[in-house]
Amino acid sequence: MTLEYDAQQTHSNLRPSVRLGDLVEQIDQAIPFALAETWDKVGLLLGDPDALLTGVVVTLDVTDRTIELCETNQANLIVTHHPLIFSPLTTLREDIPEQSLIRTLIQKDIAVLTLHTNLDAAAGGTADCLADALDLVEQQRSVFLPVTVENPLVLPALGSDLTEAGHGRVLELVEPQDSRELKERIRTSLESSGVRQNSDAIALVHRLAVFPGSFDESWVERLLDLEVDAIVTGEIKHHVGLKLALRGIVALDAGHDVTERVVLPNLAHHLSQMTPELTFAVDYGFDYNKVTF
Repeated sequence: MTLEYDAQQTHSNLRPSVRLGDLVEQIDQAIPFALAETWDKVGLLLGDPDALLTGVVVTLDVTDRTIELCETNQANLIVTHHPLIFSPLTTLREDIPEQSLIRTLIQKDIAVLTLHTNLDAAAGGTADCLADALDLVEQQRSVFLPVTVENPLVLPALGSDLTEAGHGRVLELVEPQDSRELKERIRTSLESSGVRQNSDAIALVHRLAVFPGSFDESWVERLLDLEVDAIVTGEIKHHVGLKLALRGIVALDAGHDVTERVVLPNLAHHLSQMTPELTFAVDYGFDYNKVTF
């Protein structure tokens, strides 16, 4: 996986014909905004629904590099994983970097659409892409549901037959994996510079759960109910890692970015199928792990 810009130039000579609001509606049907956590900020965060689109850049985070890629590809929509605006703004100042970024986007008429925890949960979304990237032989995959869902949503999007929505995936492995071998597989598969482990325990992993991005402490008891031996995630608090270790669950933290970046090519591909007349480019963003490890 390259961490440089990966632009897919197609149909660049066509006149703009896709209305932003129409694409937002299509995305909502495929990756429902209703799947997002209640605290999350997803959907169209910046832009005019009546604007005609000229191209799209898909990324984890909106940065100056992302805006440069928009200009290079004549794109006026950024589809980002992490919300550009999360807390209410009380100012919009040029001397505050995050607010200056928003001012620049407005000045350049670049819209921003966020697909965050709804993309994590959706069938074929971030959680499934993380599970696929590990390339493990599994006999069963199920959705991690912290609570009982009486009427699970049917998700017609992104090419998976899973019929429930949940942030993680639970994999029943055909052949148990030694946790040391699993740790190395995760590092190489995700091109992570290092994988943190919550203890020095060596375990035989029969049942593995994957959680892209951050792991939520409230999920610990559900892991026990499901008899999960180990988890793969991108970020975990120290006390939560200790909590899992005391319960005999190995936690492998590969980095927030690498556990989510795996969804970007898949997302760009499916969005391009919705709107084949648009140009798409993927910005893999800053490699946090090369700094951390």
